[in-house]
Amino acid sequence: MLQANRAFSPQSLLTERSWSAKLMRHRIARILRSILYRVMGISFYRFPFRALFVKTASVFLGTAEILLWKGKLRLIRRYFIALGLDSGFIRFALRYILLTTRDILWANIIHDSPYDGLGEFVSVTGKEELQASVSEGRGVIVLGAHYGPPCYLYLLKRMCDLDVRLLVNSDTDKDIKGKASSRFPLFKDKRACFLSKDTSCLVAGRNELSLVKHVKRGGTVLILNDILASESSGMPVKFLDRDLSFNDFPFKMALRLDVPVFFCSLVGLGDGKYSLVLDRAGPFADQSNAMIAYVSFVEKLVRMNPYVWWQSIVTYCHAWKK
Repeated sequence: MLQANRAFSPQSLLTERSWSAKLMRHRIARILRSILYRVMGISFYRFPFRALFVKTASVFLGTAEILLWKGKLRLIRRYFIALGLDSGFIRFALRYILLTTRDILWANIIHDSPYDGLGEFVSVTGKEELQASVSEGRGVIVLGAHYGPPCYLYLLKRMCDLDVRLLVNSDTDKDIKGKASSRFPLFKDKRACFLSKDTSCLVAGRNELSLVKHVKRGGTVLILNDILASESSGMPVKFLDRDLSFNDFPFKMALRLDVPVFFCSLVGLGDGKYSLVLDRAGPFADQSNAMIAYVSFVEKLVRMNPYVWWQSIVTYCHAWKK
């Protein structure tokens, strides 16, 4: 709708229509994607060649993503250059789209799977040490990244039998609640429904006190801390040859409460298999030392497999211009 206090012009009308068309394409893409994810989650166990089934669906979804998100290739190009690569962009872009789409698809399938079937796709390394730390009653902070299938909280709850809370920002919280409130139960996003439960997420800027109390009671907090912070509120550190700032709240909390920190990653093993890897980090002398260790951990993951770091073209799209 045109704003009343803005002078009318054919150019402004064209701009409004252009944005309306983009929003409509985005909404249609989200609806179709949610329906397809749900249908695949329901029908997945009926297919004998499951890995091939997911790969084929990933090609279809990735192609649709390129057609509906016209600026995506430009953002991938920035990421490609940030990694220091100078040749083979088309192959890189296709692989990136295919693998990030595949991982998001796997996350939805995992959330749709019965608990007894998870062991077929996911193994856990470091589970015993994490559970031993929790049994001491001090609480644990688990730091991960937006790397691989986005189902860390589900796996920590179901496969490690932990009382875990995920720290999210207000935009993510709003998006989760929107996806979980579909009028059609059959097509509800199962991952969003899981995350929307009261015992799943805490919102940054709103629930910090609840988060600290949860850790003090011996609970576990999961934070995907690879999101950039402003220079005034974050701690500057070198990442992918750039000076960027990250939130140092997890490290302040860990040092103040004297609780252990674990680094967590979900690594693909091929043929639809994944390994949830939990490594105890530290001890750290101070926040700066802890931040450098975490950023080095994330950069190592990205260098190992840059195609499955799906935060790379979202939060970082402007950082790669520097």
